[in-house]
Amino acid sequence: MEPLTKILIIADETPFSEKVIQYGYLVANQMQARVGLLLVDDSKLHPIDTVMPYETIYGDNTFMHAKHFLESMREKYALGIDTKIFVVEGEIKETVISTSLQWNAQLIVAGTHARRGISKFFMGSISEGILHETTIPMLIVPVNKME
Repeated sequence: MEPLTKILIIADETPFSEKVIQYGYLVANQMQARVGLLLVDDSKLHPIDTVMPYETIYGDNTFMHAKHFLESMREKYALGIDTKIFVVEGEIKETVISTSLQWNAQLIVAGTHARRGISKFFMGSISEGILHETTIPMLIVPVNKME
């Protein structure tokens, strides 16, 4: 097995996401790997999932706002690690899988809120869905259990 050289970290602009990004960069630093930071904007596909749609909050600047968030995370955690930023509109699971394949990622780092019961039934687990469909190994960070 070859050493890991590309790690794709999934972000979503939540406080939990920053912990996933931080952990992903820690792994990348130890492996001397490049990082891809991916934020998938699915707000136009699922507007009912948001309290206030992105268009209302950011107007036409949705892409720029997401890019700015990822750039700020890169500044805070990259510490010299080569990082590529991806902001893509689409379904999260499909977009993560296609981006990871196109970029030739060797590891996907994602968070999970560890939903249970009725919440998991209705909302599902995006990380679990990706895990079951991708051929790329995943590191899933249980963000609700982190300090």
